[in-house]
Amino acid sequence: MQEKTFVRLTILSTRRFPDEIGSELGLAADEQWLAGSCIPNTKIVVTANGWILDSGKPRDATLDEHLEALLARLRGHEDRIRAISSSDSVEVSCVLYSIREPALNFSPELLARITELGAGLDIDLYVWKTSEQESD
Repeated sequence: MQEKTFVRLTILSTRRFPDEIGSELGLAADEQWLAGSCIPNTKIVVTANGWILDSGKPRDATLDEHLEALLARLRGHEDRIRAISSSDSVEVSCVLYSIREPALNFSPELLARITELGAGLDIDLYVWKTSEQESD
């Protein structure tokens, strides 16, 4: 498996439809869904409407590069995102697939920019051993 990083802003709402979220933010979603739809290839039914904006970086970019790119895409929309966060779930989601434990340190400035959005920060880290590491 190849190392990959995904970073995106996720908004979950039971009050707003995905198109409404996009209209309020002035941004087009990279992915969206309606409550009651199934997660592809599963029988899991989602209970909230979803709206996602991806960092736009390739999967082999660093976590910092992804975060900076996402925050750049959101620049100028912070007040509208924070307004939505008062009633809906707003989260910066980071998913890392790695062959080693990466450094997960964030500058106070970066954390302040995420906090300014009214967003939570979720990090999912999946570390696996290569066949070379297993033989050590």
